[in-house]
Amino acid sequence: VALMAGTYILTDTINHSFANIFSTAYASDAVVVSPAETLGREISSETSPITERMLALVRSVPGVAEASGGIFSEATLLDAHGKRLSAGGAPAFVGSVEPKRFESYSPGQGRFPANASEVAIDEGTAKREGLKLGGQIVVAGLAPARHYEIVGIVKFAGSQSFGGSGTALLTLGEAQRVMDKLGRYDTIEVAAAGGVSAEALRARIRAVLPPTVTVRTGAAEAAKQTSNLESSLGFLRTFLLIFAYVALVVGAFIIFNTFSITVAQRTRELGLLRTLGASRRQVLSSVVYEGLMLGVVGAVLGLLLGLLLAPALNQLFIAFGAELPNNGTVLEARTVIVSLLVGIVVTVAAGIFPAIRATRVPPLAAMREGVQIPPRPLPSRKVLIRRFAILFVLAIAVSLISGALGFTLIVILAIRVAVLVARMKRAGQPKHYRLVPALGSAIGLRCHRERRTRSHGKIRGRRRAAK
Repeated sequence: VALMAGTYILTDTINHSFANIFSTAYASDAVVVSPAETLGREISSETSPITERMLALVRSVPGVAEASGGIFSEATLLDAHGKRLSAGGAPAFVGSVEPKRFESYSPGQGRFPANASEVAIDEGTAKREGLKLGGQIVVAGLAPARHYEIVGIVKFAGSQSFGGSGTALLTLGEAQRVMDKLGRYDTIEVAAAGGVSAEALRARIRAVLPPTVTVRTGAAEAAKQTSNLESSLGFLRTFLLIFAYVALVVGAFIIFNTFSITVAQRTRELGLLRTLGASRRQVLSSVVYEGLMLGVVGAVLGLLLGLLLAPALNQLFIAFGAELPNNGTVLEARTVIVSLLVGIVVTVAAGIFPAIRATRVPPLAAMREGVQIPPRPLPSRKVLIRRFAILFVLAIAVSLISGALGFTLIVILAIRVAVLVARMKRAGQPKHYRLVPALGSAIGLRCHRERRTRSHGKIRGRRRAAK
């Protein structure tokens, strides 16, 4: 439960931080024009359809107060010695300096580049790689690589880190040259005139532009970028939840064994309850209530530990070079409900079979030592086939919703099948063959024979001595 809660808290915190970053970045944009994703968001055309002519069309639309084209494309950033500046396999980007109204970056140190030989680098990369003002970096895109002087260290929407990726800001003309996009742009940002809504302006711009571009409001673009990043980081949640589900399975087996041992040790106590008139249902309820209380306490403690585990996981990623944004811990209602529900359900489910076993304690167990609980009879093959067919369909349905949980259920089902097959194979053999008493009897018999042999030897020795 702690690992599950920590995973949800960490990923929700990251997603919330990215949402705040993009909301701040697009706060001044009424409309954003970007290339249409005709082949999906993972595949983009090398040639941007956004041209100077398209920018001029946008500026001529009634209600547009200002419009600016910009560059933001993936490239390669190197230090003066040729070492890559991105961390943990994260991408690096080249961006262009925007007009003040649309600029998402703010200088923490120095200033924005003013000519083609200057560059501003993001604060996270500068801190991680030890870059200083006046130093040199190499930017390589589709054009030949070139050295640039660092004149500024900037933050993106107030955040110094963007998941380990690096960004180099150049002048607009130089960014277009590096990415071989002279006369073209990656995006057009538009500000609305007074009294014009973002949605109305979007509709006007959409009417004059070709279908090769997408026109969204600034808020919709921020939501789109946030959704794309959440999808890209979805593997992180799945990866951590698999470990959480495995830990839940192991914990369930431990709880099952603990309750089984407890029931076995309390055979006389349960038998006394049956002798005093307790029904099987009452015995079952008492054991289930114990599991319920244990599940509630364990789930609450697991949730509290998850709050402490989330920052520890974040520090672990930072140690591997993947510094993710963190604007404060986010605890959603879904995290609390799922953590408590899973912890309680798993504990009660793990204890239900020992509880059912406890109902088979005979009243005679209160008066005799060594009375064993009668074993549960094996169901018929038809019943087993019907049960596992239902469970298999359920596991497949769950896997469509959550792949990690579905995979875990299938593994549990396979283990259960193996256990039942083993039980059915030895169903015809004696179920309670006692190996230790048999060995003890053999050893006791042997010891008895040795004692008899020794005593006979001593008697014969004494008789000889007397003679």
